[in-house]
Amino acid sequence: INVIYNDSFIYSVNVNGSLVKFNNENGKQVEKYKINQKIKNKIPVSFSLIDNDFIIGFKSGEVIRVNKTGDIKWTFKKNNLLNTPIKHLNDNIFILYPENIVILSSKTGKVIFEKKYKSSNIIQSSGGKIFDYFNLIFFILPNSEFNVIDVFLFDEHYSELSNLNLKTSLNNLNDKIYVYKNILLYLDNNSILNAYDLKKNEFILSNYIINDLNSPVFFNNSLIDRNEKNINFYNINTGKIFLEINIDKILKNDSKIIKVLNINNYLHLFTNEGEILILNNKYEIDKKIELKIKNISKIYSYQDKIFILSNKGFTYIY
Repeated sequence: INVIYNDSFIYSVNVNGSLVKFNNENGKQVEKYKINQKIKNKIPVSFSLIDNDFIIGFKSGEVIRVNKTGDIKWTFKKNNLLNTPIKHLNDNIFILYPENIVILSSKTGKVIFEKKYKSSNIIQSSGGKIFDYFNLIFFILPNSEFNVIDVFLFDEHYSELSNLNLKTSLNNLNDKIYVYKNILLYLDNNSILNAYDLKKNEFILSNYIINDLNSPVFFNNSLIDRNEKNINFYNINTGKIFLEINIDKILKNDSKIIKVLNINNYLHLFTNEGEILILNNKYEIDKKIELKIKNISKIYSYQDKIFILSNKGFTYIY
């Protein structure tokens, strides 16, 4: 689970459901606050900061709001598996259960909207995915159902996007959704790209097949991927490669790109094996850095810092 950097301290939640506070300079534990709430499964799956309070979602399906000393402000209980990080938008929080989306008031924890989407698909252990665009929420439930909610009307939003024809398989872990400016991208089964213009309400690309994608990552107007010899940049409007960078013997053969960040006008490509490939503004390789961190699960930036999470539960801050 992610950590939160706030007021010169680092906060997280441990597997016992306790709020833990760390020193930001040496990473040592400062305080641990036990949350006095009976929770069936205290393994946290979501941790976020809202108005100086924390919203914590647990695998049991329960969601709570606590202050910085672990005092509970409200609790929402649902007897269902939760394995997707919670999203916060306009004083509301959005929760994806296997077959349900639930919208709560972040202030009171009361249900504003709830809808169930039944499916015969397998529930994905990695959870769902969610993105927003103005008043629209796009989401893939863990049962692979894709839908759109209008948060002004708190109802389903219907458009040509409803005609999106997705390939249903036993494993949809590789499906991705992404919004860049007014373009919604849906990468289906790691091989079929759909691009939809949200202003014009029309498809730019429909079921466009891209073969042999290994670890695709969306970044601005590009889909970035690598194979054995090259890093390829695909144009999201055409699906065509517009740039190839040779990486033969530069990156490990089995490493995958998991994050792309623009830092000081240099493009930084991070792999799950702790490699950073730095490109200049001409897309030439400027430098390669070895972090000596293996099995990276997640990378994100926050308050001019980079947080790197490993599969072993360690968080590294740069």
